[in-house]
Amino acid sequence: MKIIEKLSTYAALIGVIGAIGGGFYTWGQFNLRLDQIENKEFVVNETVDLSEVDSSINEINVKLKELETQIISMDNNVLDDLRNDIAGNSNDMKSMTQDIIKDIKVLENAINNFATEDDLDGLDKKLRKPLDKIKETVEELVKNVAIIQKENELQDVLIEEVKQLNSNPLGG
Repeated sequence: MKIIEKLSTYAALIGVIGAIGGGFYTWGQFNLRLDQIENKEFVVNETVDLSEVDSSINEINVKLKELETQIISMDNNVLDDLRNDIAGNSNDMKSMTQDIIKDIKVLENAINNFATEDDLDGLDKKLRKPLDKIKETVEELVKNVAIIQKENELQDVLIEEVKQLNSNPLGG
């Protein structure tokens, strides 16, 4: 029995020594490969001539500077024209509003001085139908706007649900 135990001990010892030796052999092969890669020389023989590209860039820079000066001069002219137009339009608008105010005052005076109660009733009847139609149209538009607002709210809720589904890495 002692012989078997001794043999098994020696076998285990030889196995451990073999495993350690195999590890050192593998480590040596790995280092050999790394040394071969490190010692390898890489040579690039191609050169690139960038003189054409450089001259093209210089030409583009010159053209850009010319365009910049043209745009600046155009901008100044356009700004001057725009300032003049705004000044002229504001004067035109002031005179138009003054004319409208004068016309309204003339109409008010005419109605107060010359219109009878029957004239005002007739005018009221003539204006009532278009005003009622306008009122109905406005009410319909208000309903349509309310419907669209609710649709937008629903779409916002659906968008938030989709965002939450997409943000969940486990979700579909």
